[in-house]
Amino acid sequence: MRYADLHCDSLTCGEPQANFLHTKTGQLSLDLLVKGECALQCFAVFSRLPFCGAWERALKYIAAFKAAKGELLERGIEPVLSIENGGILEGELWRVEILLSLGVKLFGFTWNDENCLGSPCGTDGGLTAFGKTVAEALFSRGCPADVSHLSDRGINELFSIAQNHRIPLVASHSLCRSVTAHKRNLSDREIRLIADSGGVIGVNFVREFAGAAGVAAHVKHLLKVGGEDVLAIGSDFDGCESPVYPNAGEIPRFFEDVKKAGLTARMIEKLAFKNAERIFR
Repeated sequence: MRYADLHCDSLTCGEPQANFLHTKTGQLSLDLLVKGECALQCFAVFSRLPFCGAWERALKYIAAFKAAKGELLERGIEPVLSIENGGILEGELWRVEILLSLGVKLFGFTWNDENCLGSPCGTDGGLTAFGKTVAEALFSRGCPADVSHLSDRGINELFSIAQNHRIPLVASHSLCRSVTAHKRNLSDREIRLIADSGGVIGVNFVREFAGAAGVAAHVKHLLKVGGEDVLAIGSDFDGCESPVYPNAGEIPRFFEDVKKAGLTARMIEKLAFKNAERIFR
């Protein structure tokens, strides 16, 4: 089944280079994407901050992504560029326009550390004043925000801003806190906020976040709380150790598992591709 994946870290696993798609040791490669029948893959530009030269390095990764686009398109895979950890803005609003002009389609505000935009999951803080300004700039240009890694308060504040612009919120790689009590997972209230915005939640394959229940249990909970239009995939390949599904070539196993869990063909079609496609059209 053709699918869309809202998050992987394969682009930034090593040095910025155009042949990142041909690694033989990672969880994602061009060959594995083709094997798994990928139709759309988001590639995140990730930087851990503080890091001297993070902005310049991010631009090099974007150049590597652009160099690899043609090869992906030739194999029937639509490449999408995203940002994980918007702290690379380093307080400079003009960088938002640069990123959008370079093709960024999804913008994540934080990773696991506080930055100039806001506070990460598991903390009490929310968006900074600069973070709210960035949200306004992104939403006014039609770019959705990625709330994976963002604090509960930050998600709530982003939702209020997104409502004014009628822009969906996206959790590119998140699971459910009610199923597995981990700070990286979303509360039921946050699932409903994202669904109410017209957004999607990409279920990740991180074993620690899925817990003993398994990924399919999280999919069923998302369906119950947010409805079938919120379902999507966000593997987090090359961003986690020992994922539940070991690489992009094994995605068909995931579909087998959610079918066994009771999802209908229509629900699986939305989960696989249709809901994610809506965000980028």
